[in-house]
Order: sequence, then C-alpha cells, then structure tokens
Amino acid sequence: MHRMVKFALTCAALVVLGLLVLWGLDGFRSLGVEGHVAFAMFLGIFFTILVSVVLMALIFYSNRAGYDAAAQEDLTPAEREQAEARKPDHDVSISGT
Repeated sequence: MHRMVKFALTCAALVVLGLLVLWGLDGFRSLGVEGHVAFAMFLGIFFTILVSVVLMALIFYSNRAGYDAAAQEDLTPAEREQAEARKPDHDVSISGT
C-alpha cells in the first residue's frame, strides 16, 4: 500500500508541475481565460486526476489483497455459473492481434 500512495502522490505532483509550467509559459491567456477561471480550471483538473489515480490504486490494491477472490467465493453455485457464462470465450487484445 505504501508504494501505491507514493505512486499517487508522484502522479499528482507531475500533474501539478505540468499545469504550473503551462501557466508559467502564459498558456492559459492564449485560451482567453482570466485568473480566477484559470485557478478553478487548475483545481478541477487536479482533483479529477487525483480521484482517478486513487481509484485505480484501489483497484490494484483490491486485486492484490484478494478481496476480489473473496467476493467470488461468497457466490452460490448458480450465481457462479451465471458469472462464468458472462465471461467472453476469447481473450480481448488491445493491439488487435
């Protein structure tokens, strides 16, 4: 869990750094955005990415800690059969091969 917290904080810091660099290069003025709107946009982007990184870290933590397997074990045989029937018969590949 400690590595996930460091990863989440590193991602958040990189996002903040990137936005500050963009702000420093006068990037928001070219969009016609004033100071208070730019600050609100900065906060919105920051917290959106922060929430998404934390949720992804929780998915990995849940998988590694075995909580997903524990949920599968609590299924009745009929529910387990229905879950198996919903799984695709083939592996889904991102690369398309």
